[in-house]
Amino acid sequence: MGSGYVDSRDIMEKIEGARRAWASLKGVLYEGSGFVRLLRLYRMEIDASWALMARLGVGGHCARCSAERVEGGCCSQSIEEWYEEPLLVVNLALGAGFPEERAVEGGCLFLGRQGCILPARHNFCVNYLCPGLKESLGQDAVERLQRQYGRELSLGWECELMVIRALEGLDG
Repeated sequence: MGSGYVDSRDIMEKIEGARRAWASLKGVLYEGSGFVRLLRLYRMEIDASWALMARLGVGGHCARCSAERVEGGCCSQSIEEWYEEPLLVVNLALGAGFPEERAVEGGCLFLGRQGCILPARHNFCVNYLCPGLKESLGQDAVERLQRQYGRELSLGWECELMVIRALEGLDG
């Protein structure tokens, strides 16, 4: 695999690679590496992010945008190509399943009818707040979201690094 994990494979190939990697790594990651504990902490922060988003009405704003098909919507088709194998493996570790086809025409493969179906989302997918959403929320709410997202992404990156190291161990 090597460092960086950026490749030109399409998302379905990456998903298959992640499934194979998860099958090989599961035992390694669950044996005393601290991965299970880290994964639990990460899941708690993911849940806290979604709860805060719900309290602030982020989902409603995003649903309206999606329904109106605003150009440049953040969950558009091809965003899924940004997802790399380590993050997909983390999603498998969190119990996620991957769709075979899009639920929303023109949307990201991982966009379901009620929003993102993945617990472990790409950095962009977590961090991006469009200008309309920022205006709607106000500065205080945006700052609360950004603090929460920072906690989520930090733990997510630690999980990805553990997967990357385990993948490198398989390769070498």
